[in-house]
Amino acid sequence: MNGRFKILLRRRQNNEEGVDVVVQCNPLTGAAEYIPGIVDNVTSFRSITPIDGWYNFTPFIEDAEKLNLTWDKVNQGNTASAQANQDGSNYDKGISSDLFFFDTAYHFIYDWLLENECQILNAIEVKIIDLIAGGTYRLFEIKNDNIEYAPIDEPCQFRIKLREQDGAWHCIHKTFIWDNWQNWFKDDSFKTHPCFLTCIEPRPRLVQSARMGLLLFVHSNPVAETIDFLTGFSIREHARRILNADRFVDAPLIRSYIENVAGKCGMSMDTIFDIGQAWEKLCLYYPQAGFMHESEDDAIASPSLAYHFDNRWLVTIPELLDKLKPVFAAEWYVTPNNTIVFKHTKDLIVLDPIYDFTLDSSTPIYNLRYTFNGTKKAAYGRYQYTDDGSDLASQEMSTLYSDIIDYDGPANNPMLEGEKTKNIEFAPTGFVRDGRAKDYMDLLIDDGTLVAKILIAAIAVVAAALLIGVITAPAAVALTAFVVAWNVALNAENNELQESFRNNPVYDGAVRLTSEQTLTPRLILWDGESQSRAKTVVQDIPAPNAYYNPDLTPYNEKNKIDQDNPNLNVYNYPLYFDGDFTGNLYDRYHEVIDNPLKSLETHQDAKWSVDLCEDMLNLFGVFQNQYAQIGKIVKLEKRSNYNVFVRIGNIAVDYDNNTINLRGTVIRRRRTAEEDLLCTTFEINTECLVINGHNIKINEAA
Repeated sequence: MNGRFKILLRRRQNNEEGVDVVVQCNPLTGAAEYIPGIVDNVTSFRSITPIDGWYNFTPFIEDAEKLNLTWDKVNQGNTASAQANQDGSNYDKGISSDLFFFDTAYHFIYDWLLENECQILNAIEVKIIDLIAGGTYRLFEIKNDNIEYAPIDEPCQFRIKLREQDGAWHCIHKTFIWDNWQNWFKDDSFKTHPCFLTCIEPRPRLVQSARMGLLLFVHSNPVAETIDFLTGFSIREHARRILNADRFVDAPLIRSYIENVAGKCGMSMDTIFDIGQAWEKLCLYYPQAGFMHESEDDAIASPSLAYHFDNRWLVTIPELLDKLKPVFAAEWYVTPNNTIVFKHTKDLIVLDPIYDFTLDSSTPIYNLRYTFNGTKKAAYGRYQYTDDGSDLASQEMSTLYSDIIDYDGPANNPMLEGEKTKNIEFAPTGFVRDGRAKDYMDLLIDDGTLVAKILIAAIAVVAAALLIGVITAPAAVALTAFVVAWNVALNAENNELQESFRNNPVYDGAVRLTSEQTLTPRLILWDGESQSRAKTVVQDIPAPNAYYNPDLTPYNEKNKIDQDNPNLNVYNYPLYFDGDFTGNLYDRYHEVIDNPLKSLETHQDAKWSVDLCEDMLNLFGVFQNQYAQIGKIVKLEKRSNYNVFVRIGNIAVDYDNNTINLRGTVIRRRRTAEEDLLCTTFEINTECLVINGHNIKINEAA
């Protein structure tokens, strides 16, 4: 031991729902369980007396002077084994090189973690203090399953890789988005959620057409109309049930889910879903079990705004945010102040650098090397929503929501090859009168009217056949008048239903399904006007994007959206991917990072080292109450026409070689006007030299 470190251990105090607990073996089942109790970090252990609950085992730990700690940007698609990072996506927790614990330290660890089979729930916390840099690292931990030992060949010693501790991460990682700790997500909860009118289109519609025909047949004859008037029977309400236009689906805001878990875990939010942000009204629509609020009166408002617990989606917040990342070209992380952050990548790669290595006063860098990171520059991008196999309406919308985008158009640049694929784990959503299918309400009403007319005609023919030669002329005239009146009444009922449904804007933009359950969740951008009759945003046809659509082909020519959609309304468009038009997910968030002709990011990595010193340790955020600067930007070089920045992807603190080794993705940025001005001498009209990455005036270089 070289005297640089002090390494302290203590038994971790477990806590369950605010109560301090200890681990024991259940005397009946033998299973590990928690019982109320306080962990002993006060009593001396083999003559080592704890100070403030910490035992100093520094003399009993070898290879500490060779300590190597790493933080790495890994596991971009899944957080199952990774932590969240700052301004990156997810990063592996700080992991150390092997340390050898022997003698008293060995017995301390053995007694707490290996003495009996139920101690798997225990852990030992490790505090590492750098005495020279004057900093204390964030807490590490030792668990039962990360101990390496050979009791025969190497008795009484453990070889252990320490892993950084993160209690807040553990909380959000094991808490489901619908956790009802505050009565927000339950059938009788007080929390209200947007409820979208949902119309279930029958496919095929034979049965519902027959039902509509019988309804019109029975209740359109003059005698039935009189009875209906006296009894208050409403044919319109019965027709609405046949049309399946009487359901409302609760669709909580994404913000509500994040806020719910953040509140339970003692965290705050800084996301694109917060109040005042662009996606504050984004809703998660997912009636996977088919539970809906059913209105007995009308389609104006849902009878309840509560959450259907049976429709819950079994995901945690990390899983939900991981699924949202490819939608919004975003990254998320948790800060040391326990804030959940979710931001667009395009906004993160243009942040100011945390350090400028090109300044004369900067810390020197060593071993700078640029390497190809193995990622090809794609020729085109595939942005693909997941089709819901249970819902034909969703499938009809698939080509509107998804797109394949040729990044360089007709140029056919040979430097670009392959594809960039972004699979979206949400399904497209169809809407009533979205133009992708005929208005099923109109079809059912017309079908029903036709069925009723056939039945009326059949009755008239049968009656005439039965009464022929018996019926008197006045009776025949009366029968004919009755049939005519019946048809007139039927036409009137048809007109009334057409006005109530086909021509009623109340149903425009209602969610359209072809099944009562959905297999895949949906994202719907609520217009924010009414929770009880929530509607998605609607707009006119979007403007062409001249870069990908140089002929400026109109939206309604490229896409068929005119079936029973005379106003050419486009619903939920901000959640589409469409390179030929503006205002959707692609041109707002993806183009600037995906299209290699427009992206600042390169397919190069940079690796370099700096001296291991107090300033650099603090800069890269390895100590307590700091955060590893994974995803942050540093300025590495100045070149004639542009500057080289790097987005940090790996930090390795190497005490053995007394260096901090860094690695990240190269980002190019055009030089600013201010930088060009620095390279101009007013005395001599000349160009700027670049020497060792620094701008130097000619007269200064001389």
